[in-house]
Amino acid sequence: MIIQIRNKPDEERYEKYLESAMDQRNIMDVAYAANKFNISTVSNGAGNGSGDIRRIIAPVLVLWGKNDVITTEQMTLEIINDMKGTGIDVTYSILSAGHAVLIDNLEAVLMKIDKFLSS
Repeated sequence: MIIQIRNKPDEERYEKYLESAMDQRNIMDVAYAANKFNISTVSNGAGNGSGDIRRIIAPVLVLWGKNDVITTEQMTLEIINDMKGTGIDVTYSILSAGHAVLIDNLEAVLMKIDKFLSS
């Protein structure tokens, strides 16, 4: 189980997660859309940026799991820099978790969200 680092689900729940992931028939479409619908101001190699990132006016909370082997910190920082470059107020927090932060460290996620919304 490469995605869950800290709080690994029991075998039965893991099998359900795996079955659900394999059931996603549109995973290639999702991956394509994530790259193609680029709201940044620059090309990402798959599509030109639309600049729609400038339309975000609310502060943004970015949470990243330091043990994430799918989304690197470099990828996360690129997104943060894109947002900050257009004047978005970004709060960045690194959690003790992997890619599935809600499973790995729900308590920390809730604490960070509560603090963010209270500020």
